Amino acid sequence: MFLMPTPNNEEGTEQRPLLLPSDLCSLNVFETICEFIYPESVGIFPKITAKDIASWEPVLAAASALQMDGTIRYILQKLVEDSSQLLRSDAARFMRLIADHDTLPLSQLATNLVGPLCVFAFRRQPISPKEFSILGEKMSALAYHTRENVRDCFLVDQVKLIGSIQTDAACGQKESCRKAIFQQILGNMVNKSNDTSHTNNDQSDIFRITFEQGICSICCPQRSKLAHALMFNMVEGVVKKTYLEMVSTWEGRDLKLESESGLSGEQNRPPTFA
Repeated sequence: MFLMPTPNNEEGTEQRPLLLPSDLCSLNVFETICEFIYPESVGIFPKITAKDIASWEPVLAAASALQMDGTIRYILQKLVEDSSQLLRSDAARFMRLIADHDTLPLSQLATNLVGPLCVFAFRRQPISPKEFSILGEKMSALAYHTRENVRDCFLVDQVKLIGSIQTDAACGQKESCRKAIFQQILGNMVNKSNDTSHTNNDQSDIFRITFEQGICSICCPQRSKLAHALMFNMVEGVVKKTYLEMVSTWEGRDLKLESESGLSGEQNRPPTFA
């Protein structure tokens, strides 16, 4: 049943059942494991959703201890397929589970990890101590370094980024609207003690434009949408590039953006999360 060594041929029989470590998992987790081993109907397994990712973490840990590779692959596949419904607050847990339990090298996991990585790269609030502990050493370094590179880009390439903001075609003050939107993005990168519009649990990103000052009446209703268009450039030019640079260092080889990493032009779009 399990790929675990036994002292003799009799253990694992009805008379001498296999005794599993008491700290392996809870009863509920073991019952879930058994649903994969003995499904009520062939091919019918428990429903797996990204919003319930916290409940699947101990299941993956137990499946890993029991060397149930097929079950691990199935759970990860379903979590990835449903990742568009992943809560932003669970981005750290998602990254850690993929990094810990997927057998592929990180260079081939970019498609699954860039999305949640963007949560940390673009989020207004900093990475919390709890998230650092969940992410682990490598994923923490990746998230932190990507976040810093995004912010450096806004400071170094201001003229280029301001010019890339697409205002409404009917806008009569394009330069003014672009600068006003850009200044709010920069302001969102700074956490001010007297700012009551955001809380410690706030998951909004730096492209959320709340104020109307300096923006014309035509661009104003779509100001956040215009700002979010910068994400396309950021995902491709900063987030993916940083990911591949760091993974190249860890794996000791050069990686290209659209080959070994699995990153194609079709994925050059902002990630969506619930």
